[in-house]
Amino acid sequence: MGTATINASPDWPAAFDRFAPFKGMSVLAMFSGLVAPVRWLVIASGLVVLPWWGSDCPRVLAYFNPEFARVVHDMLDDSERTTHFVDSTPEDSLLHHGRRLTWDASSGPYAEVFKAFKLARPVPAPSDPDAALAMLASTIASQVATFDDNAKAALYSRLQCDIDSDLDHAAVAFLAATRETVLTRARDERAVRAAYGFIEAWVGKQHLHAHDQLARTERDQLDKDVADLR
Repeated sequence: MGTATINASPDWPAAFDRFAPFKGMSVLAMFSGLVAPVRWLVIASGLVVLPWWGSDCPRVLAYFNPEFARVVHDMLDDSERTTHFVDSTPEDSLLHHGRRLTWDASSGPYAEVFKAFKLARPVPAPSDPDAALAMLASTIASQVATFDDNAKAALYSRLQCDIDSDLDHAAVAFLAATRETVLTRARDERAVRAAYGFIEAWVGKQHLHAHDQLARTERDQLDKDVADLR
């Protein structure tokens, strides 16, 4: 039984279909003087070598007509994109032998937020993105519960600062911990005030492309849980 996997082969028949309107090339002055057989030979020759000149064509056309160049670019992109699905075995998929990308939480713009946490690969692995986010949020919440009030206040102040700086991608993993801090009413009111400040910043932030992000169900639940605290 085959599985749906990504295939790298460009869909050149689709590209030909998209360029089919050029059969009326007589509308172009440069071909209007050619007899039909020669005109078709020129057109066919261009399509045969399309894999080689296709990537350069939009750039050349952009010098003469940028808008038409964008149209041609989109047409070629549709026919060459590697998200074209075919039935094949897993061993024949495009990314089967590719490199595995990992994210190092100890570096990058969120390093200061994550450096106080001990995160390890879960075993067994989460079944889907929603389960992965729920597991990460639970892990962080359990570790935040061991922080003293000063550390909690510093954490939530940092998260609020990140959101104000448009660095809001990691904050979703801390919403469960924030909820617990507010509900348990930390002894130091500074921690609670910092938690509320983080919540207000998160809820008031316009999260661009949120509908395209993974773990949509779990994100919505975490959002709802903290929004109810306001």
